[in-house]
Amino acid sequence: MDDNNQSFDKTALENLRRMGGKKLVLEILQIFRTQTRQRLSEIMTAHQNRDFETLERSAHSLKSSSAYVGATELRALCERMEGLAEEKQGLELLSLLKPFEMRVEEALQYTEEREGDYRK
Repeated sequence: MDDNNQSFDKTALENLRRMGGKKLVLEILQIFRTQTRQRLSEIMTAHQNRDFETLERSAHSLKSSSAYVGATELRALCERMEGLAEEKQGLELLSLLKPFEMRVEEALQYTEEREGDYRK
């Protein structure tokens, strides 16, 4: 992944490392990847079922965890989806699903790469 990518705040993980060491960063990265896959599935299913409450809750959760790992664009997209779900704006949400999936994949790749960096 391109290190100049503005989708990520590289200081977020360094701040975690300073607070709790490499072990904390590695734990956060592993939890993020596991929970992000779950949230992706929940959000897609919730949208299909027009379950705006679950979609809002899942987007909120992913927004928070994205901020921890510095996935700034994913965090912003989750915030937007959370608001649209609260307003029950299904069509607008639909237009965000593809960009959302792309940002999730980028964040998963980024966190996997950072995990390798912190294991060194």
